[in-house]
Amino acid sequence: MLIIGSLLGVLLGLLVLVLGTGRARALRTVTEKTGELRHQALHDALTGLPNRALIMDRIEQLLARNRRHGTLGAALYVDLDEFKNVNDSFGHETGDRLLTAVTARLESALRDADTIGRMGGDEFIVLIDGSTLNVGPVLVAERLLDVLRQRFDLPGTTMPLVVNASIGIALGDRETPGELLRDADVALYQAKAAGKNRYEIFDPEMQTEIQHRIELESELRSAVDGHQFRLVYQPIYNLEDLSLVAVEALLRWDHPTRGVIQPDEFIPILEQTGQIREVGAWVLRQACAQTAEWHARGDTLDVSVNVSARQLDDDAIISHIRQALSESDLDPTSLIIEVTETALMRNVQATAGRLRAIRDLGVRIAIDDFGTGYCSLAYLQQFPVDCLKIDRSFTNAISASPESKALVATLVQLGKDLGLKTLAEGVETTDQMDYLRDEHVNQAQGFLLARPLDPANIETQLLAPTRPTATAKHP
Repeated sequence: MLIIGSLLGVLLGLLVLVLGTGRARALRTVTEKTGELRHQALHDALTGLPNRALIMDRIEQLLARNRRHGTLGAALYVDLDEFKNVNDSFGHETGDRLLTAVTARLESALRDADTIGRMGGDEFIVLIDGSTLNVGPVLVAERLLDVLRQRFDLPGTTMPLVVNASIGIALGDRETPGELLRDADVALYQAKAAGKNRYEIFDPEMQTEIQHRIELESELRSAVDGHQFRLVYQPIYNLEDLSLVAVEALLRWDHPTRGVIQPDEFIPILEQTGQIREVGAWVLRQACAQTAEWHARGDTLDVSVNVSARQLDDDAIISHIRQALSESDLDPTSLIIEVTETALMRNVQATAGRLRAIRDLGVRIAIDDFGTGYCSLAYLQQFPVDCLKIDRSFTNAISASPESKALVATLVQLGKDLGLKTLAEGVETTDQMDYLRDEHVNQAQGFLLARPLDPANIETQLLAPTRPTATAKHP
């Protein structure tokens, strides 16, 4: 209605113009203005791409061509991963520059017969014409992901921006534009749920999986108030004498009808919805309270708590940690905050500042899953880190080849060079533990030593007169 009203206003003004000037000149002006308004109504103001209204028309044309010629086009629903962080960290002006740069990258990867449009925000639609599908939509999706992975140097930023995207693909054998978009969106949702920075092709079974996720998302809202969450603690041992020195707090969801739901099923949902901030604050309070209770009994364990990337994006993480320490009266040096390399690299400057504020509280910092991300030595030195946790994938590969052993040795040596403690995750065999001990890794955790335990069983471990069974080979 606003567009129609604006157009009528322009036409009325031009009618006056017609009365006072030459008819031919006025008609040309009317035509130009009408074309300009039509373009504005059908194209995105920032990128110049077709908007949703025009894209729906283009999809209708694509489906008609498919039916007429027996071809099979496709729609690719493209969504930038974590774009909100760019706006939050650098401002909306930089976010707009990034969207413009992304548009140019995507256009460079497509053919003339293909169409790209902006659906709004950081969402794009790419329509692959059936007559041009010589290589298939999968290769097109891979090409789009590849061009976006190259870093963006933008005005107003102190470092290049790394952009990843998730893509949902639906083949053009649908009856209506709405059906094609819906199925591409479902595939996109699945790509996000599977870890992002990837593509997924629509499969009807995805509808069932997504319905399951939607149900879990709804039920998670009442899980905290319903006291359905609990913590278990995985013991961490000193490798020199296998004494129990710390625990890692791990979240479990006791669903009233589904039973125990594993973290890899519900934590990604908490991340996506932002509920991880509330749940993460609860985990901090519970872990600190339990550890303070052990301290009161004379058992001086440290406790590690994982902090997600979404939590690190917000200054509230500092107050959450401060509150947990204050309420429990736990010595801050007994709390270790674990963050992944990926979380560190989302916004190096802001994250380093928050970690320094956390460190100023007396809390220690550990990098979790070390070696799996892209945190270079130059970046690593910017963070106030106390411990490197060697990812379980490297621990598991120790027995595979000399090259795998050499890689673990390199990670351990890096820790030594930086004056940091090293902790190996996922220790499952005595051979792995032998090698880690020979390399002078400080601490270890894994099923060989102990599985995650509830607080009562941790207390049993503390009172046990013997070390874990693995000590049989290490007197």
